[in-house]
Amino acid sequence: MLHLSTPGYLRFSQARQFDATFGGGEANVAVSLANYGVDAHFVTRLPKNDIADMCTAELKGFGVNTDSIVYGGDRVGIYYLETGAVEPTEDNLKAWPQAASPPWAWAPNFSPRT
Repeated sequence: MLHLSTPGYLRFSQARQFDATFGGGEANVAVSLANYGVDAHFVTRLPKNDIADMCTAELKGFGVNTDSIVYGGDRVGIYYLETGAVEPTEDNLKAWPQAASPPWAWAPNFSPRT
C-alpha cells in the first residue's frame, strides 16, 4: 500500500506535501523476513504505472523478491499517517518504553532469527 505521511510533525491541515513510502502488513512482514535472511517473496497485484514501479523498487531495495507480482488493474491501496504535533522526547518514551526497545525486549517469547 502507498503510505502518505506528513513531513516532520505537521498535522494534515499544516502540510503542503506528503512523504511517500510503501507498507502494509504483508509488505512489512516480507521486509522483516528479508532482514533476517529469509528468502521472502511478495505476491500481489499492482497496476502497471510509475507508482507500482516505485513500490517494487522499494521492496527490492530491502531484499524482497518481487518476481511474483502480477500487473493489472488501475488501483493501489493508499493509507495516510499523521505523525502528530509532538516530537518524541525522552519523557514521551518513558510513558511507553516499548517504543524505544526492540520487540524481543518486551515480548519474551519473541526470538529473532540469527
